[in-house]
Amino acid sequence: MISATVLGALSYALATSPSPDRFARATSGTCSPSLAHTNFVGHDVTPPCSVHAATPTECCQRCSDDTECKVWTFMVSSGRCCFKTSAVGRTNFTGEFVSGCVLEDGVCPVPIPPAPAPVPPSPPPPPP
Repeated sequence: MISATVLGALSYALATSPSPDRFARATSGTCSPSLAHTNFVGHDVTPPCSVHAATPTECCQRCSDDTECKVWTFMVSSGRCCFKTSAVGRTNFTGEFVSGCVLEDGVCPVPIPPAPAPVPPSPPPPPP
């Protein structure tokens, strides 16, 4: 006999799961090298950042299972994995974010813009 708790959890999982059509891509997609301290802002696949992963590699593997996901951002502190349709909005952060692309035929299917130029440090104040 299946408990009401198990049935409730199963019903919830089925009701909140994305459409199976999104998961039609073969899982043969390979991951680009990870971009440390990088976030791709916006262009989230719905529902945004709803996948959990233990590592950036797992995040990429999960992204490769979703036909809408082209790039991903992994949040280190929370283990949340954000699937993205575009790499537009690339920003640099210290720590927290790791991002990458699911390669198709060895190439990232969306252009990844160059990292923003670092902001130079402020000059020291003049001597008194």
